[in-house]
Amino acid sequence: MSFLDRAILALDPQRAQKRQYARMVTARLQAMSAAAGYDGAGKGRRWFRGAGTSQNAEGRLSLKALRDASRELERNNPYVGNAVNAIDTYTVGTGITPKAKHADKSKKAKRKIALADSLMRDWMQNPEIDFDGQLDLFGLQGATARGVALSGEALMLGRLSTDRRLSVPLRLQLLEGDYLDDSKDSGVSDGAGNMQGIRFSGGRRSGYWLFNSHPGDRAGKNLTSQVVDADYVAHVYEILRPGQLRGLPKGYSVFTRMKGMDDFNDAFIELQRMAACFGFAIYSEDGTGGAADPIIPETAEPGFAARLAGTDRIAFSTPPTISGQDSFAKNQERLMATAYEVTYSALTGDYSEGNFAAEKMAAIRMHLAASRRRRRMLMPMQIKKIERWWLEAAALKGYDLSGISFAWSPPRKEILDLKNELPAIIQKMRAGLGSLQGELREWGLDVETVLAEIAEDRALAESLNIILDSDSNTTNKNGQLQGVPQEGASNDDFTGKSGEDDAA
Repeated sequence: MSFLDRAILALDPQRAQKRQYARMVTARLQAMSAAAGYDGAGKGRRWFRGAGTSQNAEGRLSLKALRDASRELERNNPYVGNAVNAIDTYTVGTGITPKAKHADKSKKAKRKIALADSLMRDWMQNPEIDFDGQLDLFGLQGATARGVALSGEALMLGRLSTDRRLSVPLRLQLLEGDYLDDSKDSGVSDGAGNMQGIRFSGGRRSGYWLFNSHPGDRAGKNLTSQVVDADYVAHVYEILRPGQLRGLPKGYSVFTRMKGMDDFNDAFIELQRMAACFGFAIYSEDGTGGAADPIIPETAEPGFAARLAGTDRIAFSTPPTISGQDSFAKNQERLMATAYEVTYSALTGDYSEGNFAAEKMAAIRMHLAASRRRRRMLMPMQIKKIERWWLEAAALKGYDLSGISFAWSPPRKEILDLKNELPAIIQKMRAGLGSLQGELREWGLDVETVLAEIAEDRALAESLNIILDSDSNTTNKNGQLQGVPQEGASNDDFTGKSGEDDAA
């Protein structure tokens, strides 16, 4: 509303209402008179009712309701629980693992790398890094992935600690998105202000208004919020549109379908209960029903029998039968799996519908979605912030880790078809289309650890004078000794010349 509209509203609400109504009618007439070149741009009863609102405007109206609906479905619908578990498993799994690195190759840099790896290993495996003292770093990663899938967003706070049980004085506190005080929503003007609980300065996030306790706790009476510096808050959510400030729960587009499927299943179960309630009636010719006080039941149960007087009758209803419910239900379940970006089998636990090739293609797509969430969401919004907090805390403790950064490896990805996939991986490396280190990282393995163990295996085998097929320096892929003619082999196999030419 313009300034004039607000002034009229304050002085004469009825006149302001008439002005607003006239505007609405005019806009409707203009829309009806416009001829859309695209069918989907029509404005009739059967067309779309979309508006040009921003993602933040839509989220402001819908986030709480969608979040509550998602949690309610997760509590009572096993499919949502399966979908959230699958997102956690394939996005984080056993953990996104850090490995220290340094641009310099000097001995001093190598000592820094060794120190950083040692400190990080001790710190990340210690449950004391969790503010609640329950999870290690990998557990916090998984809880974050679950929180984003279920509630749309998660918040993590970096806190310095004096606890001597921590090798690096840093603790992490994971919070649900409910902690954001979205009543702080005065708007942003000239790059400064508050929007949905986020403070802006100079056009960038400068702080978060966080409650002192969860607003959903019934015991929380004195609920207040204060600003926490954005440098110490990791706000994790999946960005769907540019400029989006808050996240939405996964699968929001099928919430009504899932509720409808719950109602459908309940109705089908009740229908079968009704069908099982067919009983029989006993009539007596004297009209007494064979008992002094005839009992006419008001409710029915499976296998009931009623003793009636001769003039009483019961009219049984014939429950309707349903056919085709299996195909309908499976179609809806596939839509749900698509909305959550998981496979149909991961959602339902039903592996009878697809062949191996179809399951493999679906699993590849699910792995790609998990990789996208790691690369675009977890890595920039949380993990790299934890890395920065950790290095700052280590410096405060007196450790010299200048120049150190961390490479984060994804969780191990299982090979679905080892017999066919492993030769393809080997051929890719032999053709120069990939490196051994790259493949090891792709499968979630630590490069230096694997190669060090291979070197140890070779040294041990050589010390015991043992030749193994796995030693490519000694044998080829067929297990034959490299460069040593086998019995019965011609010279052509090694020199490209005939034996006669050699003799000549």
